[in-house]
Amino acid sequence: MMVLCDKRFLVLFLSLSFIFLGISYAQGVSRDISVFLTSGTADSGADFDDSDVPMEGYQDFRIYNGQTLMIHRDGYCARVSNGTGRDAFIPLKTGTEWRSFLGYHPNGFSVLPCSFGGCSDGSAAVVIVPEISGCGGTWTNTNLRATGENTAADLCAAGWHICMASGDKRELTDYVEVDTFADIEGAYLVGSSHCASVNINTNPHTCHYPAPGELYDCKASGLCSEPICLGTSCVGGVTCGGALSPIPSSASLANTSRGCGNTSNASGKYSVLCCKDTCSSSDPCSLTCTSGRCTLGRTCRAGACVCTATSPCSSSCRSGTCPGTQSCHFGSCF
Repeated sequence: MMVLCDKRFLVLFLSLSFIFLGISYAQGVSRDISVFLTSGTADSGADFDDSDVPMEGYQDFRIYNGQTLMIHRDGYCARVSNGTGRDAFIPLKTGTEWRSFLGYHPNGFSVLPCSFGGCSDGSAAVVIVPEISGCGGTWTNTNLRATGENTAADLCAAGWHICMASGDKRELTDYVEVDTFADIEGAYLVGSSHCASVNINTNPHTCHYPAPGELYDCKASGLCSEPICLGTSCVGGVTCGGALSPIPSSASLANTSRGCGNTSNASGKYSVLCCKDTCSSSDPCSLTCTSGRCTLGRTCRAGACVCTATSPCSSSCRSGTCPGTQSCHFGSCF
């Protein structure tokens, strides 16, 4: 009888030990996940700051409609905004589910890398898209295409430059939408004049822009010389606002003596748009190179190499392809 009691006690002890270890393990897993709540909504452009409150967990996480969360799981960090029109759950039980969500999230979700940067002070004063940040500050060198100290370009971080300093409008038009700047406060300048020429003897004025593939100039003065301006505080009007068509833009101010090549900002009235230097497709996929390379046929999305329908079937890619008529089941081809 004593032996039986001892065995029962041993079984009970071991059971409680496993439960305790299971709880401890679960708690340990939870520390690998951090979720930060921000007051920004899907289209606010708000960034995260020190007032964000971290929460930890290892189950699916609820995100309310219009809410933006910064989520870090297994080394992959993303800023997730819910614009679906309803509350939803983000899969966080496993790293695989999280990476799958990054690559194949439902329509209505915005998923961007956490680390934006872009400004020389280490911040992103206004996040436009991951490749473009708005940076504030002052400069005394009047040429918006100049580089070095006391220039507008000095506000951009290493690896970034003033947008359209080369005159190529695709640096903006390839990344932003028609209404991206509709609610962004401020006056953000780029390194190009806002039109090529204008006929002021017509009503309305007839504006001319560089042909597709041609580059914009950075004129010091004269008609059309004022730099392109984006944001709600641009005061130059929209007489020639088609530089980035169909994206509405303006001149920085109605002053033809203050062209792109003659605009200082000692008062800090203006900000600049900084564009990220493009990375090579041969660079590894990362949060700072979202078009980089991946192995095993995977695709780089939101800074993570994710499994796609064209990836080989494997234990880590259960929706991959198989030879012939075989199908991928539990990571194996049958």
